[in-house]
Amino acid sequence: MKKMRTHRWMCIFFALLLSLSLIPFPGFAAAEQVTLTTPSQMTRLWIYESSDGRDTLQGPYHQVSSGPDAGQVAYCLQHRKLSPNGNTHSAEGLFGNYSQRIATGLQAILEYGYDGSSDIIRDDYGNILTSTKSQSHYGTLNAIRMWLSEQPETQADLYGFTNLSIYSSDAQLDALAAQGNVPGQLYPQGEDGQASFRLALYLLKKARHQETKPHTVSFSSNAVTARRDGEYLTASVKLQLTGIDRATITASGLPSGTTVQDSSGHNAIGRTYTNGTTISVRIPLQ
Repeated sequence: MKKMRTHRWMCIFFALLLSLSLIPFPGFAAAEQVTLTTPSQMTRLWIYESSDGRDTLQGPYHQVSSGPDAGQVAYCLQHRKLSPNGNTHSAEGLFGNYSQRIATGLQAILEYGYDGSSDIIRDDYGNILTSTKSQSHYGTLNAIRMWLSEQPETQADLYGFTNLSIYSSDAQLDALAAQGNVPGQLYPQGEDGQASFRLALYLLKKARHQETKPHTVSFSSNAVTARRDGEYLTASVKLQLTGIDRATITASGLPSGTTVQDSSGHNAIGRTYTNGTTISVRIPLQ
C-alpha cells in the first residue's frame, strides 16, 4: 500500500510539475527603460532608385546602450522616421501590434540574420553568405525593409524601392541574386554590396515562408529527482532550451504554498534563466 501511495504522489507531482511553464525571453523585461544610440557613420553598400533619381541607401547601426542588454544590435521597423540617438524608450514586446504573419516574418529574419554574435552568416547548406559585420548587418536591416514594405499594413512606414512583392517566387528572387540588382530599384555596389544583397534575399524568403528556427523549452526528464519531505513533495529539474538563449519561469496553475527556487535560493517565478539552470520545486501534498 505504501508503495502505491508513493507512486500516486509521484503522479500528482509530475502532473503539477507540468503546470510549471517556461516562456521564451522576449529580449527585455516589462517596462524596462533602454537607451538607443546610432553612430553618425552609416553603411552605404547599395544605390536605390526612386522618382527623385538615384542615391546611396543608408544603413544606420542602432544599438542598445543601457540596461542588461547594452551592446545588442537593434533594427528600425519604420524606415521613414528619424534614427534614435540617445533617446530613452520603454522596452516592451511590440509584435502584438502586427499580424501573426508579419511578426513571424520578422522573427525569421532576426533569427537567421545578424544578431551581433557572429559576423559570418551561412545559408541552409553551410555556404557563407556574408563574412563581415557590415555585410551581415546591412543585409539584415534591408531584409526587414523588404519584408515590411511589401505588407499593406506597414508599407506606409517604408519606401517603395525596397518593395519586391512583384518578385513573388523563390525562383525570381534567386534570379535577382544571380543578376546582382533589382532593375529600377536597387543596385548593390561591389562585393560587400553583393554579399549583403544575397543575404537580404535569403532572409526575405525565410520571412515569406514563415520559416523560424526550432524552439523548445522543457525540463530534462533524466535529471528529475523527487522525494517526499513531510507534507511536501520536492524535486530538482534542469532546464533545456533549444533555439533560444533565455526563458522566464511562470507557475500559474500550481497549488497555493508551492515554492520554486533557483540554485541560489531565490524565488524563480518571474525570473529569467539560461540553458542548464537547475530549478527546485516544493509542492504541498494537498
